[in-house]
Amino acid sequence: LWPNCSPTWTRPARLLTRLADPGLETAIVRLFLEDLKALPPEQQQLLRSACNYSKGSFSVYSAYPLENSFRNTVEKTLEDIIGGGLQCKYIQDPSLIAGMRIAIGSRLLQATIQDELKYFIEGGHGAR
Repeated sequence: LWPNCSPTWTRPARLLTRLADPGLETAIVRLFLEDLKALPPEQQQLLRSACNYSKGSFSVYSAYPLENSFRNTVEKTLEDIIGGGLQCKYIQDPSLIAGMRIAIGSRLLQATIQDELKYFIEGGHGAR
Protein backbone atom coordinates (compact mmCIF):
# COMPACT_ATOMS: atom_id res chain seq x y z
CA LEU A 1 0.00 0.00 0.00
CA TRP A 2 1.03 3.55 -0.59
CA PRO A 3 2.06 5.55 2.48
CA ASN A 4 -0.80 7.59 3.97
CA CYS A 5 -3.38 5.70 1.91
CA SER A 6 -6.14 3.72 3.57
CA PRO A 7 -7.36 0.51 1.97
CA THR A 8 -10.83 0.77 0.48
CA TRP A 9 -12.38 -1.54 3.09
CA THR A 10 -11.65 0.98 5.84
CA ARG A 11 -14.14 3.30 4.23
CA PRO A 12 -16.93 0.93 3.19
CA ALA A 13 -19.72 3.47 3.59
CA ARG A 14 -18.09 5.88 1.18
CA LEU A 15 -17.42 3.18 -1.38
CA LEU A 16 -20.89 1.64 -1.16
CA THR A 17 -22.54 5.05 -1.28
CA ARG A 18 -20.77 5.65 -4.56
CA LEU A 19 -21.96 2.29 -5.90
CA ALA A 20 -25.55 2.66 -4.71
CA ASP A 21 -28.22 3.42 -7.27
CA PRO A 22 -31.84 2.44 -7.94
CA GLY A 23 -30.67 -0.76 -9.67
CA LEU A 24 -28.79 -1.93 -6.57
CA GLU A 25 -31.79 -1.07 -4.43
CA THR A 26 -34.08 -3.05 -6.72
CA ALA A 27 -31.80 -6.09 -6.43
CA ILE A 28 -31.69 -5.82 -2.62
CA VAL A 29 -35.47 -5.39 -2.37
CA ARG A 30 -36.09 -8.41 -4.62
CA LEU A 31 -33.95 -10.56 -2.31
CA PHE A 32 -35.70 -9.05 0.71
CA LEU A 33 -39.13 -9.96 -0.69
CA GLU A 34 -37.96 -13.50 -1.46
CA ASP A 35 -36.79 -13.84 2.14
CA LEU A 36 -40.13 -12.50 3.42
CA LYS A 37 -42.01 -15.12 1.41
CA ALA A 38 -39.82 -17.82 2.97
CA LEU A 39 -40.38 -16.79 6.60
CA PRO A 40 -41.30 -19.68 8.89
CA PRO A 41 -44.94 -19.80 10.05
CA GLU A 42 -44.12 -18.61 13.59
CA GLN A 43 -42.40 -15.48 12.24
CA GLN A 44 -45.29 -14.84 9.88
CA GLN A 45 -47.60 -15.05 12.89
CA LEU A 46 -45.50 -12.43 14.71
CA LEU A 47 -45.93 -10.12 11.73
CA ARG A 48 -49.69 -10.72 11.68
CA SER A 49 -49.87 -9.89 15.38
CA ALA A 50 -47.83 -6.71 14.88
CA CYS A 51 -50.09 -5.76 12.00
CA ASN A 52 -53.21 -6.30 14.10
CA TYR A 53 -51.70 -4.13 16.82
CA SER A 54 -50.96 -1.37 14.29
CA LYS A 55 -54.48 -1.69 12.80
CA GLY A 56 -53.15 -2.81 9.42
CA SER A 57 -50.84 0.11 8.81
CA PHE A 58 -47.16 -0.17 8.04
CA SER A 59 -44.38 2.02 6.69
CA VAL A 60 -41.92 1.22 3.93
CA TYR A 61 -38.63 3.12 3.89
CA SER A 62 -36.38 3.11 0.84
CA ALA A 63 -33.35 5.10 -0.23
CA TYR A 64 -34.80 5.76 -3.69
CA PRO A 65 -38.38 6.32 -4.81
CA LEU A 66 -40.15 3.04 -5.56
CA GLU A 67 -42.06 2.76 -8.82
CA ASN A 68 -45.77 2.01 -8.49
CA SER A 69 -45.36 -1.49 -9.95
CA PHE A 70 -42.72 -2.27 -7.33
CA ARG A 71 -44.91 -0.82 -4.58
CA ASN A 72 -47.67 -3.16 -5.71
CA THR A 73 -45.27 -6.11 -5.45
CA VAL A 74 -44.29 -5.09 -1.90
CA GLU A 75 -47.93 -4.75 -0.84
CA LYS A 76 -48.93 -8.04 -2.50
CA THR A 77 -46.09 -9.88 -0.76
CA LEU A 78 -47.14 -8.49 2.62
CA GLU A 79 -50.82 -9.21 1.96
CA ASP A 80 -49.94 -12.83 1.15
CA ILE A 81 -48.21 -13.12 4.54
CA ILE A 82 -50.39 -10.92 6.72
CA GLY A 83 -53.74 -10.70 4.99
CA GLY A 84 -55.66 -7.96 3.23
CA GLY A 85 -56.76 -4.52 4.28
CA LEU A 86 -53.27 -3.11 4.72
CA GLN A 87 -52.51 0.61 4.70
CA CYS A 88 -49.02 1.42 3.48
CA LYS A 89 -47.05 4.63 3.83
CA TYR A 90 -43.92 5.04 1.69
CA ILE A 91 -41.05 7.15 2.95
CA GLN A 92 -37.85 7.97 1.11
CA ASP A 93 -34.76 7.90 3.35
CA PRO A 94 -31.45 8.37 1.48
CA SER A 95 -29.49 7.53 4.64
CA LEU A 96 -30.32 3.85 3.97
CA ILE A 97 -27.88 4.05 1.00
CA ALA A 98 -29.85 1.29 -0.79
CA GLY A 99 -32.45 -1.23 0.29
CA MET A 100 -35.66 -1.25 2.29
CA ARG A 101 -37.03 -1.20 5.82
CA ILE A 102 -40.58 -2.16 6.69
CA ALA A 103 -42.04 -1.11 10.03
CA ILE A 104 -45.13 -3.06 11.13
CA GLY A 105 -46.15 -2.11 14.63
CA SER A 106 -43.17 -2.86 16.86
CA ARG A 107 -41.54 -5.09 14.23
CA LEU A 108 -38.82 -3.78 11.93
CA LEU A 109 -37.79 -5.77 8.87
CA GLN A 110 -34.70 -4.51 7.13
CA ALA A 111 -32.40 -5.18 4.24
CA THR A 112 -30.31 -2.07 3.69
CA ILE A 113 -26.70 -1.24 3.02
CA GLN A 114 -26.76 1.09 6.03
CA ASP A 115 -27.85 -1.69 8.40
CA GLU A 116 -25.31 -4.16 7.00
CA LEU A 117 -22.51 -1.61 7.36
CA LYS A 118 -23.52 -0.89 10.94
CA TYR A 119 -23.51 -4.63 11.70
CA PHE A 120 -20.10 -5.05 10.07
CA ILE A 121 -18.51 -2.02 11.73
CA GLU A 122 -19.84 -2.97 15.18
CA GLY A 123 -17.98 -6.25 14.94
CA GLY A 124 -20.81 -8.56 13.99
CA HIS A 125 -19.11 -9.63 10.77
CA GLY A 126 -17.97 -12.88 12.33
CA ALA A 127 -20.90 -13.53 14.65
CA ARG A 128 -23.66 -14.49 12.21
